Amino acid sequence: MPGSSNHNNPAPKGPGKSPRQQEITPESKMERAYLALKAANQGVWDWDLAKNQVYLSARYMTMLGYQDRPSVMSPAEWGQMMHPTDAPNAWRAALNHMEGLTPSYETEIRHRTKNGGWLWMLDRGRVVTRDFHGRPLRMVGTMADITLRKMTEKSLEKSEERWRQLFDKTNDAIFVQAIKSDGNPGRFTEVNEVACRMLGYNKEELLAMPAEKIINQIGMVTTWPGEEGPFRQGQVEITAKNGGKLRVEIKSHAFSLQGNLTCLSIARDITWRHKAETALRESQERFLAAFKAQPDALVITSLKSGRLIEANDHFYRLTRLKPAQALGRTTVELGIWPSNEKRQDLIKNISHEGRSDNLYISFKNQVGSTKHVLISTRALSTEDNRYLLSILRDITEEVGLTEFQKVILDAADAMEVGIGVLQKRRGRENSLVYANKALAKMLGLEESDLLEQVSLKDFTDPEDRKKLEGFFRAKSGSLKTLPILHCRLLRKDNKPVLSRVVSAQTELEGRPALVLFCQDISEEQRLAKSLEHAQRMESIGTLASGIAHDFNNLLTIIMGFTQVAINELKQNHNPQEDLEEVLAACERARDLIKQMLTFGRVREGDRRLMNLETLLKSFLKFIRSPVPVNIEIKLKIVEKQALVVADPTQIQQILLNLCTNAAQSMEPGPGVLEITLGKRELASKDLHTFPNLAKGSYVELKVKDNGQGMKPEVLERVFEPFFTTKPRGQGTGLGLSVVHGIVTSHGGSITVKSKPGKGAEFTVFLPSASADPLREETTSQALPLAMGKEHILLVDNEPQVAAAISGNLEELGYQVTVFNHALKALKSFGNNPEKFALAILDFTMPIMGGLELAEQMLSLKKDLPVILCTGYGRDVMQDTPLPKGKVNWLNKPFSQLELATAIKNILHPRESLEKERK
Repeated sequence: MPGSSNHNNPAPKGPGKSPRQQEITPESKMERAYLALKAANQGVWDWDLAKNQVYLSARYMTMLGYQDRPSVMSPAEWGQMMHPTDAPNAWRAALNHMEGLTPSYETEIRHRTKNGGWLWMLDRGRVVTRDFHGRPLRMVGTMADITLRKMTEKSLEKSEERWRQLFDKTNDAIFVQAIKSDGNPGRFTEVNEVACRMLGYNKEELLAMPAEKIINQIGMVTTWPGEEGPFRQGQVEITAKNGGKLRVEIKSHAFSLQGNLTCLSIARDITWRHKAETALRESQERFLAAFKAQPDALVITSLKSGRLIEANDHFYRLTRLKPAQALGRTTVELGIWPSNEKRQDLIKNISHEGRSDNLYISFKNQVGSTKHVLISTRALSTEDNRYLLSILRDITEEVGLTEFQKVILDAADAMEVGIGVLQKRRGRENSLVYANKALAKMLGLEESDLLEQVSLKDFTDPEDRKKLEGFFRAKSGSLKTLPILHCRLLRKDNKPVLSRVVSAQTELEGRPALVLFCQDISEEQRLAKSLEHAQRMESIGTLASGIAHDFNNLLTIIMGFTQVAINELKQNHNPQEDLEEVLAACERARDLIKQMLTFGRVREGDRRLMNLETLLKSFLKFIRSPVPVNIEIKLKIVEKQALVVADPTQIQQILLNLCTNAAQSMEPGPGVLEITLGKRELASKDLHTFPNLAKGSYVELKVKDNGQGMKPEVLERVFEPFFTTKPRGQGTGLGLSVVHGIVTSHGGSITVKSKPGKGAEFTVFLPSASADPLREETTSQALPLAMGKEHILLVDNEPQVAAAISGNLEELGYQVTVFNHALKALKSFGNNPEKFALAILDFTMPIMGGLELAEQMLSLKKDLPVILCTGYGRDVMQDTPLPKGKVNWLNKPFSQLELATAIKNILHPRESLEKERK
């Protein structure tokens, strides 16, 4: 290189020429140009337009996989080497340059390689010779391989697409906003879909909105960072397009993007939370105001210590204490309770009953006056402590029992718990002689209803009534609390109300009576049922995972030995056919495991772009056979381009389950099974009907029958796992729950409409995919087995599994060393790591699992290829990080072909890639 030699030896002085002054001949220029192109790994082409021929350099031909020598061909032959999609653009660019419209020619084009693949080339050229009239005579150019760059660009596009999905599908609104040079906020440069929905503008409106309108009309300035730095958080009220006010919590972060200061703001709508906090604060203020204004004495004490926390003015007037004298002291110290033991008796009663009502006590106040009070107490709980809220009603001046009863009744009417009294009146057993306002509301009774004409049988379920009547017949005397019942009370309109009933035996006017305390627990039970359902679904998924692992190990043994037997008995036709049937059954069992894992939501099938119209037409041929001939099947195609991204096997599972159920509901026939394929656009107004979907375009698949239909109680549970209306032993109850799981995992929704005797209609909504042209599906052909001679280390703790895999490997020509213990295998490998070209390890083994064993082996031989086998499905494969190196997964059970392909892919990846290109 110039200047790289003779650095320490200066050139001799004198009249002679130095090396820099020597002449550079044309031959040396050509040689340097050739060496430069060769070093740049570029091919050369020379197009002689006068002779109508193209010269292609040896490097050009080598890049395409031909022999290392130049080639001469016609422009037409040269064009045959170009990709048909790219060639027109290339010829057009070359023609524009020839006509003088561009200073040079440059384009990116794919060229066919010798083995049928394609290489991306950067094609550059220039006309070097023109005739007297300016017509081109000769054009010269170069070709550079840019395949790697194009693959990188494609990868970046996918990465950007994933980022865009995350950006648009998050639950929070995201705003990207430019910051002006003066530090003030500028326009939005990017917003997500949630931001548009939140503000009511479309994306174009927000991106075109001036900064002044963003600040003045919308009001997004509160948490502006102003300079590059971490997130700042705050709350601000913003205005939507329709004028509605939203309370949002905004986090903002300023950062430099392509040299410009930019602000990223994440906004979460907390309007409901703000309203709830405001309502809570107002409720607290109302409670405090009511607390202070209560005509009775109110006091809040600590449950544990008995110290006074808060009291209203009536308490201080009753006790003649001042706040400074009372707050912080116990009620025993204040003389309200005669002793701590009496107070502890109250606490025990509250712990057992949950409350204490109208307990009579007397005490002397600060001026020595004796006060008689009725004290009612409730326990209150916060996150940190428990308290007692006590109401002290002064009855010192009240005279006679009648007034005392009035106090009790008023207190009962003020309570939210229903209170009723049952007693025999006028010959009617168990008449309702008293009901407070809460119980009357619960039972739908009005003031005009005569209580004594309402008896126990009028508002209780027959089974629950027997229990209550048993309590009523028991011996009574002093007040006695009875066991808690959960029963259904019947309203006046016969609607049931699930209630928790606490009853107590007593006497009223010398006769037995039963006091009922009723609390509506319908909402509590609904929430408990939802939790139980969620836990049940989770348990089923876990069970499916465990079964899948053991079942897949058994299938590996069966498939391995069956494959070996088939290859050994190929000359005997009858055994071979039988064994092939066994192998086919194993493959069907493997597909069943996939469906079990789908129900448990621990794996996801292979999804691709597909047209449901094509799948439906092929499915009809399959479903026609098992459906009785007297049931007519109608297919109605409303939308021919019903494109979705889905797993074809799982879509067929949906159709099979829905059509089978429909056919069974029409037995013994005749009947009509109608399948309709269409499309539907869901707007914002439709989302209340489909709470699990977002607005947009959906493919709509309907399966309708005119069978016996379903009752409301069946319709409510139709998607529950294990729920079935079939006789015992004739159904698992998993069919429709599997359909629900598949549809949900595809981002869709399923609904059902049915009435007894009117048939049923199931509607499946799947997100509509982009209307890009579908790629033609290629029919898979039987491929030759990839053979080898390498030495393989096989480790599986199941001897039968190891023997089955070993037999297949030996038939493929490999040398195999088998271990059933991971530690023994590691010791053998450590003695001679170079002996083995590949390790095949079971993922789940005792003492040391396959992943840990692989890490130990890779520490001894970094370039060791490793295949980890698992029967747990793709969830484990996706969630388990693999160590660095050549480590691949192989899912059990696998065929000999799948095993051979996996080995070839990891040992000879380049050959496998070339085969795929061919």
